[in-house]
Amino acid sequence: MKRLFATDLDGTILPHNGSFHMDDMKSLTRMGEEGIIRVVATGRSLFFSFRVLPDDFPIDYLVFSSGAGVYNWRTKEIIRSLHLNRTQVCNVENFFTNKGLGYTLHKYIPENHQFWYKKASNPHPDLNRFVENRIDFATPISALNETEENFCQLLTILDEPVEAEQILSELKEVKVIRATSPIDGKSIWIEVFHQEASKAIGIQLICDIEKINHQNVWVLGNDYNDMDMLNSFYSRAFVVNNAPDELKARYNVVPSVSDAGMSLLAKDILEQPVI
Repeated sequence: MKRLFATDLDGTILPHNGSFHMDDMKSLTRMGEEGIIRVVATGRSLFFSFRVLPDDFPIDYLVFSSGAGVYNWRTKEIIRSLHLNRTQVCNVENFFTNKGLGYTLHKYIPENHQFWYKKASNPHPDLNRFVENRIDFATPISALNETEENFCQLLTILDEPVEAEQILSELKEVKVIRATSPIDGKSIWIEVFHQEASKAIGIQLICDIEKINHQNVWVLGNDYNDMDMLNSFYSRAFVVNNAPDELKARYNVVPSVSDAGMSLLAKDILEQPVI
């Protein structure tokens, strides 16, 4: 029987404005030598994943765009992609507009690093920064009919957890994912995907391909957008010490991203027998 290890990227093995810890890279390589399937599961698009993961990065699969896409790192093929249709996007866009929220609307995979954006009358500063940081890929719109027919995701940004929880509960027939802003480290990102987009489902697809059962899966995360994979593989779910306190109270904790917490978990995995 095989084993699988899946880790989030930003804030888990890649520090903000930092680089990968050498001990973590050695651990990923060692796990590969021992036949452990290695997965990075990230909210980044494929394009922005390639910005930080070199072609020879020691993994086997990439779950990207929060599970809307899965990429076989060995064969360089996209093996899963999920999209929102115009009706779904219209419903979400109306919901955001009625709440006075600006948003970004992203193209279909693998072009979802490119997006349209619509600002609110009182734009959120973190959304402004998001657009400014990616201005080469951004197109302003005033109406949805200025776009296309299929999309990957929408993004809006909030300050209040209560408002975020309301959106999480009210939007139907789509997947709504909460994440902490990687830009200012405090704003709340609300991302909307196809209802089956999920890091957990992406990892399960890989388990099915590689014939791995749940008892032989370990997952590591650092934020709210990792919770579906942490909950789905709860018995062997871990977070780094720089995760929010709420998550550290729920899951096993390893040292922070800057202290190569992943390598400590990898050592434990390598010592565990296959069930």
